Amino acid sequence: MSKKLRRFIFISFVVLFFILSAVILPYAFGYNLNWSGMKLQKTGMFDIKTEPSGATIYLNGKPQIGLLGKLSGRQNQVKTPAKISNQTPGTYQVKLELEGYWPWEKQLTIRPNETTYLEDVYFFKKNSLQTMSLSPKALAVTESNNQKLVAALGTTDLYFFTWNKPTETTIVHLSPGSNHQLVWSPNDENIVVGDLLINVNTKTTTDLKTFGQAPIGQAVWAEKDLLYFQDNKGLKWLNLKSNEEGSVFENVIKVNGFTIKNGYLYYTSSEPKAYLNIRKLGENQDQTKIKLSDNGSYSFINTPDNDLIIKNNANNNAYLINPGMLWLKNYETQFIGPLTTERFVDKNHLIYANNFELFDWNKQSDKPKLLTRISYPILSIAWHKSNNYIIFATDHNLNTLELDDRDTHNITTLLELDNIMYPLINQAGDKIIFWSKIENVSAFYLLEI
Repeated sequence: MSKKLRRFIFISFVVLFFILSAVILPYAFGYNLNWSGMKLQKTGMFDIKTEPSGATIYLNGKPQIGLLGKLSGRQNQVKTPAKISNQTPGTYQVKLELEGYWPWEKQLTIRPNETTYLEDVYFFKKNSLQTMSLSPKALAVTESNNQKLVAALGTTDLYFFTWNKPTETTIVHLSPGSNHQLVWSPNDENIVVGDLLINVNTKTTTDLKTFGQAPIGQAVWAEKDLLYFQDNKGLKWLNLKSNEEGSVFENVIKVNGFTIKNGYLYYTSSEPKAYLNIRKLGENQDQTKIKLSDNGSYSFINTPDNDLIIKNNANNNAYLINPGMLWLKNYETQFIGPLTTERFVDKNHLIYANNFELFDWNKQSDKPKLLTRISYPILSIAWHKSNNYIIFATDHNLNTLELDDRDTHNITTLLELDNIMYPLINQAGDKIIFWSKIENVSAFYLLEI
């Protein structure tokens, strides 16, 4: 090899080194070369995690290929979890796909020298519908207090399912009742079904009409063995342990709705103005009586703490009341809003719907946050275990709403049917029980999500 050739090769390697350094070093430090302006531009990064992992990542419709794949020419697609660096600042259409699950898509922005995080993406299953029990009709569905057992009422049968093994069904045959209420005892050993009291373990039934004047109305458990219920004469109580029974008051008072907390009876009445009345259990007189802001009939919404939420049955307006100082007659009430269905996330956090609107509300908030408006009335809602999704159901579809509001709240429709009744979503947010008629088969169905 001549000296001239060696010098040429040396100079070529030096030039190549500086060219590659000019390209690689800025890339390594988070810069891209803007060829149009011939200047370096600071980049950003996506940090993406999903549950389950292994999702393919698309940016603006292009699958992301790893660096080794680019250098080798192989199409090795990047899977989650992944960090995709050196992205030019701007808006990207991000799409994530995982076989057997609904895809996820959102428009997100990359900013210079910043990381855009996607850490709470949860994939929901496709095509996981199971038939549980044939039933010509559904009248009510409810979940036990420990959230393990489900009771579903048909026209003449009561079905018991467990979330762990939902296809294993226990059936109790009933006579048609006067109402469709399902009320679990605190220890989940008994349930009120219309006019009947049923022991869940032995399946024995007790007719409440033998203790009260038919028809039997609302029922509330004060303790695991102490049941209060309305009849058309007043308010009665029944002690299952001692077999004693008695009356709180008879038809001198018109009770619209009542609840029991910490040894106190709270009930609403209209005389004709609406009042909240409070008395200690076992006493014959009310301790206080509070005029409510709207007239009409009020009912109570179950809460996980000692606060009260009452709802005007005419306009669905709901109010929060803290009964901490029973001797005061002027209570401070907090207006929540009109609501038709609700679910507590914890004692301070409530999600609820007002027919076509879905809201997120905290006690500390000045007002609830509107999440979305849809075309059909919302029948049931639940908070998903990921803390980033709400599951909601209408009579036409089952859906998920993502709480991440960058770009928009993603809504994924999991199932569409013409007739969905009494959808019930478990606390974990991964199973939905509902009644429907599918291809002329009327039954309770389970959708795993």
